Amino acid sequence: MLKSISFSIVSILILTFVSTPKSVGQDVGPVSPAARTSSTRELRTIADGLHSSISDLFVAVVRNAETYSALREMDPSLPSLDGGFFQSNTLIAAFLGERPTGGYSISIREEAGGFILAEKKPKPGSMVPQMITSPFTLVAIPQPGNRRFRLDIGEPWKESCRTYRVDRGRFTTLGLPADMTAEFAVEGDIEVIGRGKLMTFLFHVRESGRESGLIQGLAGTFSEVVTSETNLTINNLPAWGALNGHNRSQAIGFFSEGGRKLSLRFTSSPTNNLDVATGEGYVEATLQEPKRAESGTKSP
Repeated sequence: MLKSISFSIVSILILTFVSTPKSVGQDVGPVSPAARTSSTRELRTIADGLHSSISDLFVAVVRNAETYSALREMDPSLPSLDGGFFQSNTLIAAFLGERPTGGYSISIREEAGGFILAEKKPKPGSMVPQMITSPFTLVAIPQPGNRRFRLDIGEPWKESCRTYRVDRGRFTTLGLPADMTAEFAVEGDIEVIGRGKLMTFLFHVRESGRESGLIQGLAGTFSEVVTSETNLTINNLPAWGALNGHNRSQAIGFFSEGGRKLSLRFTSSPTNNLDVATGEGYVEATLQEPKRAESGTKSP
């Protein structure tokens, strides 16, 4: 009898320990540069935990206070940030949606040229809290919001994205070297995922028909506050292309045909600096139907 009671107490202690999240996203006040450091030198975990008010799959790359304010409207328990935080940091915010038990978490790791976002699942047979969870993580990257980087999203976020294939598009750049004009067609995909007022665009657009050398295009992940799908504005884009001197750019556009079509026009910010390249371009893309699993059985 005594052994049975002792075993029960140990089991309760184990369950209590594993069900306690590292952070439940409570408001911890302004986060200073001394925020705790993750295992990756370049990344700082601002908050993470097992429960978020954002119970759907979502990912945002937050580059300014306005976008972060819209994110906190969906989950007020997220920490407040210093006013100057986004002058030197970009924030990756990932939400895994509802999961049937504990033991699920989110991994963000750095690789050459970008970051990898992945879901971590509990090992089969492992002891996990028997409760519904909605894991999340907020990770700061020490770079200004106007700098781009590649974010590769794993399953299941990719399944929640709408993928638009570029039907046609063309970009023109002027300058660097001075008075030299470059014009090129583009191809590729744009992935879109939205929650509440926020919409995240993952650009994979590049110069058509070129596999090496100076390949121009637009790559990166950007989140913006969107009030209407017929009136899109994506601010503070690093201008497209491989030329280091490109100015910032802005995209305006809209969805049409019930969300089946996406049109964007890009313009670089005005500048009097002759050492900075400028340009413009457009992209028209069509929503791709999700791949369906094959039905029936295959012949041996």
